[in-house]
Amino acid sequence: MSRSKRLNMVLDIAERAENKAAEAFEMARKLWLEDQEKMVDLQRYYQDYETAFAQPKRLRAQDIVQQRSFLQQLAEAVRQQAQVVERRRSIADNKQMDWRTAHLKRRALQELVARVQADEQRILSRKEEKMLDEWFNQTAIRRAESERH
Repeated sequence: MSRSKRLNMVLDIAERAENKAAEAFEMARKLWLEDQEKMVDLQRYYQDYETAFAQPKRLRAQDIVQQRSFLQQLAEAVRQQAQVVERRRSIADNKQMDWRTAHLKRRALQELVARVQADEQRILSRKEEKMLDEWFNQTAIRRAESERH
């Protein structure tokens, strides 16, 4: 088996690894975007509730305490979701770096395979030239010998 064929097998593995890394990156990016949407929804809900709470009304002290408690819970939920979003972003960034690394590795292997194939083709062409030269020389020698006899 030629060197280029062996390298092509390695290139196939690198292509599969790149595709797998691309899929992992896309999934991580999708999850990150979904979590961002959840955070925006929570922030909007918090703002709406806070705005409604700020409207002057006659409320009992117990209702005010409950509303403040609920706002604190919402604020905590927003803070936690922001942490989730940051973790997801970090994961997506890492997956993107993994994909870029796999992509660069595959491209380098492709270039190596192309160079090796070109070298193999040059070697084969030289061998063919040499064989043709020998054949022409032997034919010329036979012709010269047959003309002498």
